[in-house]
Amino acid sequence: MSEDNIDEHDVEEELLKKYNGSHALAKACYDPFDYALKLRTGEVIRFESARLISPEWIHIEVMPIDDQPNQNRLPYPAIRGMDIRIADIVWVMDAPMGS
Repeated sequence: MSEDNIDEHDVEEELLKKYNGSHALAKACYDPFDYALKLRTGEVIRFESARLISPEWIHIEVMPIDDQPNQNRLPYPAIRGMDIRIADIVWVMDAPMGS
């Protein structure tokens, strides 16, 4: 099946099962845009897209360091993205700065 024939609703429903109901995180896997998440350790991270790398882990493409929040920011720019344990995510937001 080509990517042109993928039904985004079906993809999101499947991802929702994997992400325990987070619509924003599921959407980030097929719709690159502006997202934010907070880790259990307090860091708030803006990112552009996500992909599932195992049942417990995702990889996110992190926004440039200048676009990150001033408080609770990552200590490194994460230019190649970063892997995050799904269980350590407190919340995920779609379009944190508005659409």
